[in-house]
Amino acid sequence: MIEFESEEIEDAAMNGDIPIAAAFEVHLEAGKAPEILTYRCTEDIAREFEKRFSDDPLGNAASNFITARFMDFYKKSGMMFDRKSSRVICEYFICDAERIPEYDRTAAKICESGIEYPAADDLSDSSTDGGLCCAVVKDGKTVAIAGVNDFSDDSSTEVYVECAKAYRRRGYARCALSALCELLISEGKSVSYKTCAENIPSCRLAENAGFSEIGRRLTAIGVRPDECE
Repeated sequence: MIEFESEEIEDAAMNGDIPIAAAFEVHLEAGKAPEILTYRCTEDIAREFEKRFSDDPLGNAASNFITARFMDFYKKSGMMFDRKSSRVICEYFICDAERIPEYDRTAAKICESGIEYPAADDLSDSSTDGGLCCAVVKDGKTVAIAGVNDFSDDSSTEVYVECAKAYRRRGYARCALSALCELLISEGKSVSYKTCAENIPSCRLAENAGFSEIGRRLTAIGVRPDECE
């Protein structure tokens, strides 16, 4: 099934009023036909994709087709195809705290307005800049953190998790994520988590924290050259 993006958003992206374009997206849920969202100016590409790849819309052949066609499309449109952002994303969801496996509740600390201990050197700045989060503190520093993203694609609360490299494979990321999900669900919220399909440890983390995979999507992203500098 093909649907079209709003003309307002398409015009803003193609005219350079916004720095990023998402001219094509395919979304797949188990047991359902692929859903394609496209700009009107890329309808021909979308219809060719639907005809050729409906049976396997997220496979290597489909991905290579999208890369080739949209590298050319964005180049002609004065943009650059963003390979890093244009990857298959797994979407996970949880709304029942009983699905969360037992974890070490003494390890994760709920922080209402950002972490209380210095962050390990390799935790990103964006993960430690304040706001509600759950953190694991070891050796006097924050080594794992789960927090709430600034925005979500739907009505759920989207979360993220990060763990310092030296402290991985110890269950700290799962502790932080589980504690945050437990808190959010107790407040009546449903929780979503998104990660690249190629990131197997991140996918396993979501599943080990009780999430269920509900879908996958692939978006062809284009960015203006000045956004890449």
